[in-house]
Amino acid sequence: MWIDILKLVVGAVIAGLAAYIAYQQFQVARTKLRLDLYEKRYKVYTALQQFILKALQKVKVKEEDFFILHAEIAEAKFLFGPDVVDYITLVRRKVSTYQGLRDRMYGGEPLEVGDARNKVVAEEAAIYKWLDQQQTDGAPEVFKPYLDFRAIRG
Repeated sequence: MWIDILKLVVGAVIAGLAAYIAYQQFQVARTKLRLDLYEKRYKVYTALQQFILKALQKVKVKEEDFFILHAEIAEAKFLFGPDVVDYITLVRRKVSTYQGLRDRMYGGEPLEVGDARNKVVAEEAAIYKWLDQQQTDGAPEVFKPYLDFRAIRG
């Protein structure tokens, strides 16, 4: 009789240990999933930040740069909500507009001094200021809910 009780107790302890190990494996797998998700999201964030930085450096943002950005952020719609996807689209449009204004100012035939040039300069300055704000405040705030490791759900 004592042997039967001992068998039941040992069996229960082994079952409890097995359940504990399974739970720990689940926790590790969930944390790994969260880390993988964070890394993919951070890659999109840094690609966008580098793209904005290139525009702010007043270097010509080439068509190739837009393609590189597109390739690097292709997964964005699967990793983020529509708020981030829309934000990325807005940044791309602003950089494209900014580049167009710069081309008008300094391209083949620069604009003559006057009202038309002043308008382009004002638009260019406004977009530059907006992009600068995105680099320091805007993008971090938009991406923050998705890059807060504590809040990432697996």
